[in-house]
Amino acid sequence: MNHFIVNSYNIAVISPVSQKINDRLRKELQNAQIATQGASPAHLLESLVEETQVLEFMVKQKLPQELIAKQMELQIMQDVINENNISNDYLDNLQKNIDEASKEVQTLIESRMAERGTQNDMLGPFRQQASMVARNKDMAVEQLDQVTRELREIETILQQKQQQVEKILQPVIKVIIDFIVFLLLATRNCRRGYSSR
Repeated sequence: MNHFIVNSYNIAVISPVSQKINDRLRKELQNAQIATQGASPAHLLESLVEETQVLEFMVKQKLPQELIAKQMELQIMQDVINENNISNDYLDNLQKNIDEASKEVQTLIESRMAERGTQNDMLGPFRQQASMVARNKDMAVEQLDQVTRELREIETILQQKQQQVEKILQPVIKVIIDFIVFLLLATRNCRRGYSSR
């Protein structure tokens, strides 16, 4: 009974695979029959020779080039894997080397400046003043830009507020004007009434 279960399991697993293989072989056979219909043996031999030449080119030239490229990729990946992990000690040592190199460069610059002589030393304060003036100018321009932006924002807000006030006061002003006109007319009418008596 176990033998039957194992066999039925094997059949259940193998049957989809064998079905796919059978389907593929049938399609290839149909394609070959369609391709060979009405073809002479010489034509079939010629097509086989061409296919063989293509396959030979693939095997002798293209595939070895692809293999070399894949081997190079594999070597690069292997080098990356074999590379030691970057530790904090390594980074600290690297930073120390950078700091030492920066100090050496600074020392060289200072010694070069000292070698230039007294003429350059006399121009040094003027250069410093010129750089200070340039920095002050840049700061003044930035401040002017900022003040100009703030002024524009304030003007925009002021215009908006004026428009709001006009919208609010316009009906009130109309009512006041109408009331004043009413009072003037009432006053005239009262004067006329008193003068007619």
